[in-house]
Amino acid sequence: MINEIINQVREGLINPLEAYIQLKSIEADLKTALPLINDEAVEEAKKHALKSFKFKGAEITLKSNPGTWDFKSIDSWRLQKEKLKEVEESAKIAYQTKGKSVQFDMNGEEIQPAQYTPGRDNISVRLIKEFSNEDPLKELNG
Repeated sequence: MINEIINQVREGLINPLEAYIQLKSIEADLKTALPLINDEAVEEAKKHALKSFKFKGAEITLKSNPGTWDFKSIDSWRLQKEKLKEVEESAKIAYQTKGKSVQFDMNGEEIQPAQYTPGRDNISVRLIKEFSNEDPLKELNG
């Protein structure tokens, strides 16, 4: 189905924007569907003796996601985080004024400019409910 859409675009049979919208709709449906069966898939994977195994043309690896740390309640962490934001903002300004003027910090030291890598052009597509599938599993169930 996906390869068919790609081939139709490359052959000029369908509008690339129409195809992009179709693929975004499929992506949205999958993002909805996968979490709905994740727990069951994990339980099924646990039945296999190995942590990693091959099944139906795929390699399945059972993983434990790491926990997360929250430092927001630590005063010293918040203070350092604010200092980092100040350094980042100063480095951005130094980059933007490079060649025009030199930026100095409060201690009289020259602020090194940040490195900047421009992003590439892309499009954003927000699916409007009335045009997306009402049943997110409709395509998946046939």
